[in-house]
Amino acid sequence: HPTHRVMAENHSWRSATANLFRQRLKSYRSRLCLDELSGSLGDLGTLLPLLAACAKLGSMRMGPAFFWMGIFNIVSGLQWDIPMPVQPMKSIAAVAISDGLTPGAFAAAGILTGGIVMLLGLTQSIELANKLMPPCVVAGMQVGLGVKMAAQGCSYWNSFGWLDGVDCKVTALSCLVLALVLMLRTQLPTALVIFTVGLGLTAFDVLRQGSSIQVSMLHLETVVPTSE
Repeated sequence: HPTHRVMAENHSWRSATANLFRQRLKSYRSRLCLDELSGSLGDLGTLLPLLAACAKLGSMRMGPAFFWMGIFNIVSGLQWDIPMPVQPMKSIAAVAISDGLTPGAFAAAGILTGGIVMLLGLTQSIELANKLMPPCVVAGMQVGLGVKMAAQGCSYWNSFGWLDGVDCKVTALSCLVLALVLMLRTQLPTALVIFTVGLGLTAFDVLRQGSSIQVSMLHLETVVPTSE
């Protein structure tokens, strides 16, 4: 009977979903340790500063970005049991910071990147692309984007005084020394530590000026991809 068949299919789907959740929970419990918790924050060391910088330039809004990033991280974690980072998105953020991208151009870049990655995955041609693309090209792109971001950061140097409140040259030099110490002497996520320090200084400066920190509801909006 068609009704019985539909009921059996629904029961089978629910059973498969429940088994998947049980397997994932068992896997998470067996591997949960301090190293795993630390590793789960490793990618945030570069992601958070890039997102904050893009939001400051108006290329994107942090609320929806964090919301959808969390949703798809949960989905990919449940499906494949491992994190699935997409490194080209960091390159897009680096270009947005150094050259400036409108929200529409930022969305278009993300859609194109996601489409290409999906196509490579569906056709299983990622290994072919890896062979055709010399490592020196990838390294050169990384170095070039890094230099452009460093130059963008240095461009703010002359706009601040040595002791003009929290945003000053002394703070910048202190963060530079702290970053070098963390990179050379520890295994801590340097960018995440520096970002946390900056976040704390920002909150302190806002409160010192008598302003209040407001928390608002998440507002999702549609951005039309553009080429500009």
